[in-house]
Amino acid sequence: MNTHSDRDSPIRPNNLPCPTVYQAGFTHKMNTILQNSEKPTLVLGASTNPERTSFTALHMLTDAGVPVHAIGLKEGEVAGVQIRKGKQDFGQQPIHTVTLYMNATHQAEWADYILGLHPKRIIFNPGAENAALRDQAKAAGIETHEACTLVMLTFHQF
Repeated sequence: MNTHSDRDSPIRPNNLPCPTVYQAGFTHKMNTILQNSEKPTLVLGASTNPERTSFTALHMLTDAGVPVHAIGLKEGEVAGVQIRKGKQDFGQQPIHTVTLYMNATHQAEWADYILGLHPKRIIFNPGAENAALRDQAKAAGIETHEACTLVMLTFHQF
């Protein structure tokens, strides 16, 4: 007597009980990617060092379908994203989100540039909290979050 059930099938990803559950998960992921594709993001403080959080953020952002730009201390490439040095002109391409991976001291020289991009929001990742820039951004009508981009992406709150 064969006691092997369809639920135990190694073919079905994660041994999900039925294709409908898998399809619902896939549909949710696709909807998230579509929503994220409307949020061009600048990673400020990007790094090619795999031990840095910004490195992981570049991978997670691209995996989530977010159009990404990156500025760091050194040029390079991570997850297909070119990391540039210095202030960049994005022309007619609006930046929806600036996610910061530099401390408040280093942000001082970037504050006018960040605000001049007119992003819809700024994410101050752990270690990048900056009350002065946060207050300036809020006064300019920019949404601010003291949060972790990686957590926001993980929980589909980006």
